[in-house]
Amino acid sequence: MTIEIEQRSNEVKARNLRIRTTFYGALGLMLWTFFGLIPVRWASAIGGFISANFIYYLPYIEHLRTNLALIFPDKSEAERKRIARQMAWNIGRTSAEYPHLGDLTDPTQSWITLKGWDVYQRARDDGRAIIFSSGHLANWELTAGAGARRGVPVTVVYAPRRSAALERRLQRYRSAMNCGLTPRGDAARPVVKRLSHKECVGIIVDQRADDGILVPFFGRPAPTTAAPARLAIKFDAVIIPVECRRLDGPTFEVTFHEPIRPEDFHDEPDPVYAITKRLNEHLEAWIRDHPGDWLCRRRRWSKWPTPQA
Repeated sequence: MTIEIEQRSNEVKARNLRIRTTFYGALGLMLWTFFGLIPVRWASAIGGFISANFIYYLPYIEHLRTNLALIFPDKSEAERKRIARQMAWNIGRTSAEYPHLGDLTDPTQSWITLKGWDVYQRARDDGRAIIFSSGHLANWELTAGAGARRGVPVTVVYAPRRSAALERRLQRYRSAMNCGLTPRGDAARPVVKRLSHKECVGIIVDQRADDGILVPFFGRPAPTTAAPARLAIKFDAVIIPVECRRLDGPTFEVTFHEPIRPEDFHDEPDPVYAITKRLNEHLEAWIRDHPGDWLCRRRRWSKWPTPQA
């Protein structure tokens, strides 16, 4: 009897998940169609308004507020609420900007200001494979497109959406950025091939990775992907941390920071851990400087104590 009840419960959960996925997929397609018909500034502003004034109050982003209390325990509740509202604005803006990824990354337009482009050029001239690492900051999609539209042969690892319809539409929008795309579950072979040919790959490193290693993030052990560090060591690649910052509406600053070279960590007891820790330190600094740019609506830490208000 207990097994039958559990099976029914699992069936109900699966059915409810399918219903939610279908509903949100249809809603997302409708909104993306609308946002694609209006100028990018309007789309970005309307998307931000909807997210900050409606989605902000849904359980969908409840983890966002808990994450903020954990990483900024010294800030007042009012200050954390202000940052959370900024984060919600950014989530909405980013979603509404997807239909315009091609225009936003067009090097003949002025939506993106590049800093540190010479960092990439030096690494390229050295003939080494390059791993671009970034986080879900501002409109993080643009970090790949900004380089790809300027001739950088980059393949990006991404997490597919649950909704197949949303995924197909999103791939259409991303294709306008001229970068290669490989889903996370099937990324091993394409990534190895690109790095073997001294090309570039892009990996997002700020999300929880249960198959990763525990590395400090804002002072707490966090399951973090070690893929960039292991790949850099295996293929003698450099890791270039890439930061995306939202300036005003749909205008951005993309910065290529000085490369992390695996040979600089040969004397460390655990080079993979040390390199991954350095990447987390980059992310921490970016988030502390511009916390409203970060998307952190999921649990990030393995142990998630109730924060002190």
